[in-house]
Amino acid sequence: MVHLFVVARCSDITKRARTNRFHGRISVSVTSTSPTHSSAVQFLFATRLSSAGPTRIRVRSICYSGCDGSFTMGRQSMRLDISAIASNLVQHPTGVWVARDQSDVSYPSDGNEASFAVEDASFWFRHRNDVIAHLVNNLSPGETFFDIGGGNGCVSHALQERGIDVALVEPGPAGAHNAVSRGVGTVIQSTLDDAGFTPDSLPSAGMFDVLEHIESDHAFLRSIHRFLAPNGMLYITVPAYQGLWSVDDVHAGHFRRYTSSSLESQLNAAGFDVIYGGYLFAFLVAPIFFFRSLPSRLGIRKKVTASTTRREHSQGGGLLGAVVDRCLGLELNRIGKRKRIPFGSSCIAVARKIPQPGPDPNRIR
Repeated sequence: MVHLFVVARCSDITKRARTNRFHGRISVSVTSTSPTHSSAVQFLFATRLSSAGPTRIRVRSICYSGCDGSFTMGRQSMRLDISAIASNLVQHPTGVWVARDQSDVSYPSDGNEASFAVEDASFWFRHRNDVIAHLVNNLSPGETFFDIGGGNGCVSHALQERGIDVALVEPGPAGAHNAVSRGVGTVIQSTLDDAGFTPDSLPSAGMFDVLEHIESDHAFLRSIHRFLAPNGMLYITVPAYQGLWSVDDVHAGHFRRYTSSSLESQLNAAGFDVIYGGYLFAFLVAPIFFFRSLPSRLGIRKKVTASTTRREHSQGGGLLGAVVDRCLGLELNRIGKRKRIPFGSSCIAVARKIPQPGPDPNRIR
């Protein structure tokens, strides 16, 4: 175990704490006698003790956790220099990278806050995170991961907790703010195109329930293909089956739902080779149809409320909770063996960028 000493300097306190490194993340509690020090923090840094001597590590996020004056912070030192691969970003004093120009996106204005209210307690978000983390750790370990359209940083934080170097790319100010408060170390408030990324610069990327918000999905996939490094990996989840369309899709700003084959076709057409594809949440197909889609068609379900969303994302306890846990465990086990789930309420795909052939340097002109 590698031990670290962390020093927090505030306007009127200096506290020293000892902590441990775990998967590239430092979590440390610095206790003060005053409940007002959350706004007084000027900087934090860590000194790693190793045989090679002290090495300073920049701390990228700070969270105030309560009236006892405790702070938690996550260490994120990006392997990539964001300023070197993105020409249209400026870094604010908060540490967030922001695009000089901002484009409109198809997403409800309250969408990030509504999701933020349920993500941490939701079985749906938890299972999706577990599946994504498993695939990323197995198919592109050690590479910096760009979470495109990552909202409040739910996926980014889960990957970061598992030791994956991650950068969140989210155009919404509310989502970017929530991601920082969650402890995501590198946050880019921008669309993919607005950031001005250099072609072939992103080692790996993911879009999790994002593509359905893009009117021209093919053009967007081509754009991602341009920014990904040669043979870079792209991870995608999208809602499944147009037959499950409901007012929830309208409220969320969706343009469509997919099948596994239609998603694979889009990826192939955009220059990707799909190495894994299938579905998630097989047990949710029937409930979504009977409690969302059918009532929407009959005019019974007319709007989406916060209370409805919280109720639907709650796993519950007792027998129902045990059944849900069993279903999710079986899915994760099957995906762990790289086996395809034949149906479900979400599609998932992992694809590799096929490098575009360049000119042959040995060709005689």
